[in-house]
Amino acid sequence: MITEVLTACGRDEDGRPLSPSAAWSLTVGTRLAALLRVAAESGNALAAVTMSCPACGEVLESEFDLGAVAELEAAPPADLVHVSHGGATLMFRRPTGEDQRGWVAAAAAEPESAARAMAARLRVAADDVRSEVPLDDEWIARLDQALAAADPLVSFVLSAGCPSCGAACSRPVDLAALALAQLRAVQGQLYDSVHRLALAYHWTEREIFDLPAGRRTRYLSLVGAA
Repeated sequence: MITEVLTACGRDEDGRPLSPSAAWSLTVGTRLAALLRVAAESGNALAAVTMSCPACGEVLESEFDLGAVAELEAAPPADLVHVSHGGATLMFRRPTGEDQRGWVAAAAAEPESAARAMAARLRVAADDVRSEVPLDDEWIARLDQALAAADPLVSFVLSAGCPSCGAACSRPVDLAALALAQLRAVQGQLYDSVHRLALAYHWTEREIFDLPAGRRTRYLSLVGAA
């Protein structure tokens, strides 16, 4: 779904529509940032998230701007992360959408070894590192921490102070699911707009979509006033 949104709305550096292969090759963080920007520009940039205070149980609702969060990827770290353990340092690249697509089948086929298969796919060979270094559980744990630090959007956590007791509250947020939910809401509003204009003016869907957004809004206000 993310790839479909990016290819429908995205452009490459030359201003041409983004191809599916190009969208899949982007890092997961870059794909998320692009998706957030599309959602923010669709007309509903603010997203609301609720969390419970661990100290007093107060329910907090926090709003944040999807476009502002997307800027966390504006100056990302290098695509390679270095992980050290047991006197050795290995290099891993940040995962891409293509990696995610490949992991779906791997995780389903061998769930017990899926994490090691993921790490092996991201590992970058280096001449000064022994190729026989095995990726044990400690390597996987350290890689997980390094990738979380390198991709703030993938491991996004919203933090706030409780207004009742002052305790610190936090909650992991699935930004992809949040952005797609925003787009679904906007899509529903668009269907409603088409329905109202078609009933009032007997235009086809294509004719309604061909109208600039400002003119559609103006006609909707006239329909409402009438």
